[in-house]
Amino acid sequence: MALSNNVSWGIIMFGTMLLIFYLVSIMDLHIEFIENIDKAMMNENIIKLTSLKISNLTADTGNDTISFKFNSTGTNKFWDFERFDLFVIYNATIDDAETLVTDKMNFTDTGDTACCPPIGDWDISILNDTRDPKIINEGETGYVRAGLSNNMSSGTLIVNFVTDNGVTTHSFYKPNQYPIADAGDDYTESALSSACNHPLDGSGSYDPEGDSLTYSWNVLSGTVISIADDSAETTTFLGNCLADVVVFELTVSDSIPKTKSDTVTITLS
Repeated sequence: MALSNNVSWGIIMFGTMLLIFYLVSIMDLHIEFIENIDKAMMNENIIKLTSLKISNLTADTGNDTISFKFNSTGTNKFWDFERFDLFVIYNATIDDAETLVTDKMNFTDTGDTACCPPIGDWDISILNDTRDPKIINEGETGYVRAGLSNNMSSGTLIVNFVTDNGVTTHSFYKPNQYPIADAGDDYTESALSSACNHPLDGSGSYDPEGDSLTYSWNVLSGTVISIADDSAETTTFLGNCLADVVVFELTVSDSIPKTKSDTVTITLS
């Protein structure tokens, strides 16, 4: 009888212990669940408070540096820039082939006065850092510079800027291309032709984006009495009516302005 009672008591105690362990595990799971909900709500609230706007994205064809500004338009603060991600997608000429390149940039603190970050890196300075030093607050502006792995060619530049809490801001930019300067083909003619007036023709010049161009003709060598219109696309110059070799440089500029030059050699016999 005593043995039977002991066995019954043992079974009851074992069952009670199992129930206690079960209840404890349920409580732990409940607490973990509540904590996860709190974290999720906090992260969601942080994301809601995170708002960025990219502006002044600047890039040039034939260059490997870009820059842009961004404003914090939300109430969240930013300082952990090593956890930010910057992706730059652009076209580059590699081995004589137009190639789409994606650079994942690494943050480096070069200091506010550094000219340009190293290749593959980006840095940031705060233009109106009036409150917390090195922290971007609401209404403050960050200035980002990045060194690309290749020189950009034509096409559209895409910037994806990702904050440390995963909020992504995009910006698109088509870099302005340099104009094409064409001073015409070299030629030979009589020094007395057309009463010693000789043609200059820059009509082969153009801008890839279709911008209007301005023109500037300059004498590099030889004797020139005058140029009829040194800012015209096509014009004439007056030589000294003697045999000579005259070299002109034509410089064309677009609206940015970006400039390119070309030369023409005229042999007067």
